[in-house]
Amino acid sequence: MQRHAVLRSEIAAAVDIAAPPSTVVVCGLGSSSRAWRERGSDRPGYYASDPMGLALPLAAGVALADGSLHVVCLVGDGDLVMGAGALLSVAEAAPTNLHVCLLDNRRYETGGGLARPGAQTADLTAMAAAAGWSALTYEPESDLQIAVAAWLAMVGPALLVVPVAVEPAPYGGPGAWSGVEERVLFELALDALRTGATEIQER
Repeated sequence: MQRHAVLRSEIAAAVDIAAPPSTVVVCGLGSSSRAWRERGSDRPGYYASDPMGLALPLAAGVALADGSLHVVCLVGDGDLVMGAGALLSVAEAAPTNLHVCLLDNRRYETGGGLARPGAQTADLTAMAAAAGWSALTYEPESDLQIAVAAWLAMVGPALLVVPVAVEPAPYGGPGAWSGVEERVLFELALDALRTGATEIQER
């Protein structure tokens, strides 16, 4: 049963407001990517594509490759559960600059709303903490912006689990860019961030 009605757009906004200037955002499949795109942030963003379950490893790779960046991963619970073993490997690698926000509605929303494994039994916050993460769950009676700021202040790898509202999640059509083009745009945005540029010139 849905616990409360936090929207993905609210989470994207809270992250964008609270994250430091050096932040890049890696998004999982489906709804988490759509929420960040719709936010329209000028922060560098990478949108993971198939196969499902790779958003966390991709984000960890970015964090480990460049310690000057602050990496936020926005990912759905279905995506993370698909690759849950990464919780252990990421904890062992210990990227202190990695923060993962888990959008948890206990189902594969984009895939039609089927319940994910462990929907009623598994505590994903406890799983991450047992693996060696800093981890907390957003509570409905608390202030979302304050919770996001507290999570971002934690030493990574850090996980914030946010129970989210069930929202329509239709499959979209082809994006404006191919996967290769998305990667190139992300790399250009990283170059601009590293050099302090505020705009990426069209090439």
